[in-house]
Amino acid sequence: MISFFKDKKGESLIEVMISILLLSLVAIVFLKALTGLVATSSKNANKMDASYMAERYMEYLTQYEGMTITELRNTLTASADFTCTEIQDTGPYRFRVVEDDYPEMYAYIDVDYKKYRSQGNLSSVKVTVYATEDDRELAFMEDAIYWI
Repeated sequence: MISFFKDKKGESLIEVMISILLLSLVAIVFLKALTGLVATSSKNANKMDASYMAERYMEYLTQYEGMTITELRNTLTASADFTCTEIQDTGPYRFRVVEDDYPEMYAYIDVDYKKYRSQGNLSSVKVTVYATEDDRELAFMEDAIYWI
């Protein structure tokens, strides 16, 4: 048996091709898993950005507590921080918000001025963020805010 191995001077072409095939299969499996991780990471980053956007708009709206709904409408549409367009000008009010920093998403701010009127001057406010490419909902926040 030892003399059998001594006669061989190198590896055959078939052995080299089999080892390249095995290495290729391992590389394909590894790259497939890596591609899936990158895609998942990108989706999670978009959802996180959308959550921050919804939270930022909600905080922006709470700054103006105590205003009349007309003052709120004027403040939103005149903002220099983002482009806000009034979609529905009777209750419930709806505003579409777009930011230059986030072209891949947009938000709707819905203000139902009469929803909690039996409990004072509370209005239902919902901020929903959507993906621009396919209009799927990425994040939302809802709160009750005091407006006159």
